[in-house]
Amino acid sequence: MARILGLEFDQKEVRGALVRTSFRQSELVQYVSRRVAKASDPDALREAQAEALRALLEALGTPPPEKVVVAFPGTEASLRSLSFPPSVGRRVAEVLPFEIEALLPFALEEAVIDQQPLRSSPEGVEVLAAAARRDRVALFLESFHALGVHPHELAVGAAALDGLRWILPTLQEPSTTVLLDFRGESTDLCVLHAGNCELARTLSVGSHALEAGHFREIDAALRQTLSAYRSQRSAEVEIARVFVSGEASLDAPFLGWLSEVFAAEVLPLPLPPIDGADDRERPRFARVVALAGRAIPRNKRIDFMRGDFAPKRSAQSRRASTGKIALAAAAVFAAYLFSNYAQWTTLKSESEVLEAELERVSGEVFGEPTRDPERIKNLMQGSDRNQGPLPELDAFDVIDAISARIPTSITHDTRTLSVEVEDAVNGGHFEIEGTVDTIAERDAIATQLEGFRCFRDLEKGRTAQAPGSERLNYALEASVRCGPASKAGKGGDKP
Repeated sequence: MARILGLEFDQKEVRGALVRTSFRQSELVQYVSRRVAKASDPDALREAQAEALRALLEALGTPPPEKVVVAFPGTEASLRSLSFPPSVGRRVAEVLPFEIEALLPFALEEAVIDQQPLRSSPEGVEVLAAAARRDRVALFLESFHALGVHPHELAVGAAALDGLRWILPTLQEPSTTVLLDFRGESTDLCVLHAGNCELARTLSVGSHALEAGHFREIDAALRQTLSAYRSQRSAEVEIARVFVSGEASLDAPFLGWLSEVFAAEVLPLPLPPIDGADDRERPRFARVVALAGRAIPRNKRIDFMRGDFAPKRSAQSRRASTGKIALAAAAVFAAYLFSNYAQWTTLKSESEVLEAELERVSGEVFGEPTRDPERIKNLMQGSDRNQGPLPELDAFDVIDAISARIPTSITHDTRTLSVEVEDAVNGGHFEIEGTVDTIAERDAIATQLEGFRCFRDLEKGRTAQAPGSERLNYALEASVRCGPASKAGKGGDKP
């Protein structure tokens, strides 16, 4: 089960929507918002936002969200549809930079670009491409980092609204729907056909213009966007309905005026009536609901958290998911922890067999049969040997070292274990999630692991009460890196 948080904030409010997923099911479970106290200077504002964010996260309860999704402002990005010939096929990501370079008002090296598919046919491939200045994206993410939030995904402008289709099944019906989300100075417009985003555009007029009575500006912007959309389609486009959300006052006269502009039925966006917002407040949560919804499927979508901005943890998870050794290591480690005395006796016998094999191999490789790990390490370090050194460290060494350092006096349950070992230069990484009785036991385990010289930069993650129990779930992670020619479990510090 995963908890996904769609999040946004401004100078007045922090808003969030929490989605819970399990297997193939997903559910919007909570709206939450906190007011930001008035501030007289940027530093005071940042502290007020941080305080509001802390209050919002506390309201979500435990465990904390596994993923946080935010949106880069559409006013600072370019969103456009691009077509490619059928020969491009799945190489759109490779070809896109060359196609979009001529359309950018700045150098390609200064840009962050990404795309998501629109449609594919025998005539070619069409995608929705997004581009923004790299320094602006970095500055935007820094505003979240300063509050202690490290997003897992960064959507872009109006394209973020297509995440609503995973929350509202009505948006996946075989018809054309327009989503309008009004902000103070801008309006996001997203056109969905059978649930797929076909157009996304951020208009430079918003609810403030409506409050000032400048309906002509919005009317012109909307009609121009609709005209451009219809010109892209070879067949006549009939809009079935328009859903409105955001900060605009959704009264009957306003909805009636929009109905004339679109020549279609216009309704407030039907967000689910759950805890955290009443009928009047729910339209303001459309953006954060859409952001949380975007993380439900695994389809390709626009995400600026790539390259230099990719979350470190996500990159490690992707690498680990491609290696079967991590899964095998986790299974072995779990079996080891749950073994009883009889199993230990069996392992002891197997250890004798392995030591005998070690003696045989050392005789073949070094010409000196020995079972002494220290002696083997010295032989490996010897400059008079022509044989290449053994690998610095492998996943099973890491498992052995971890298991040997969990005190037998602690009742410990292992939930997950991930081990990644690359090479002598890059070292490796491991993460363990388990359950103990107290924080002191967690700290005792951490101290024992820190004592092993190949485990470095150990970090203690958050602890949380285990569901339906008085015990505590904890998480630890560390880098795995030994000194030159050291071998965990085969020389030096024995596991």
